[in-house]
Amino acid sequence: MPVPAIVDSLEAVPEALRPDYKPIEGGKFRLDVTGAEEAYAAGLKKSQQTILEEKKQREQELAAYKNLGLTAEQIAALKQQSEEAEQKKAKEEGRFNELLEQANAKHKNELAAREADKQFVETELSKHLIDSKALEAATEADAFPKILLPIIKPYIKMVVDGEGANRSYQVRIIDEAGQPRMVYENGASRFMTIKDLVLEKKADVDNYGGAFRATGAGGTGSPAANRQQQVRAGLDPSKLSPADKIALGLQQRAQGRR
Repeated sequence: MPVPAIVDSLEAVPEALRPDYKPIEGGKFRLDVTGAEEAYAAGLKKSQQTILEEKKQREQELAAYKNLGLTAEQIAALKQQSEEAEQKKAKEEGRFNELLEQANAKHKNELAAREADKQFVETELSKHLIDSKALEAATEADAFPKILLPIIKPYIKMVVDGEGANRSYQVRIIDEAGQPRMVYENGASRFMTIKDLVLEKKADVDNYGGAFRATGAGGTGSPAANRQQQVRAGLDPSKLSPADKIALGLQQRAQGRR
């Protein structure tokens, strides 16, 4: 876009140039070029200086190559080879990152598979070391397994005992704080067993009497039997303990089958 020397109104020129227009006679405005030539000359001088510096740098680089006995064509070929090598390196690094990501993903999948195998083994061991042993102990104690097992299993944990090649899975009975419980007898201590836990619950007639049958070793005069007789006597169900309610329900179910 041409820049007019004189305009009738500043509206006719770009806003950035308006400060360079000075008012003259007749209400018009003239472009003030005072200092413009100096600025233009300074710009040319700066551009010329830059060109000279770049030329000097290229001449120095060319002289260095010439000292090696290289022609301009060989220099151009070397430059092209260098650029191609840089591009190849970038591609290889990209491929390396891709392979690294694949290796990390594979390793992650392998760890997940190992963890799944570990969980499977621990579940199977738990069935053998905890479930079967708890069922056996409950049966020996003349208990109702469906009632007793949900009560005691939260306190039975499978742990790894020992170190290195001597490690093995063991069953531990824990307290409310998750600490192993001990049994003291004959002046010595040992870890509590599932059987010990079942017998402990059986002895606590007030809280767990309904989880055990009244027959068997207890006899008709045992605390468990007396508790069952109290339930059959027709106590108010709303005043019964949870264990009594369970026992009452089991007795009513058994009577209904007769």
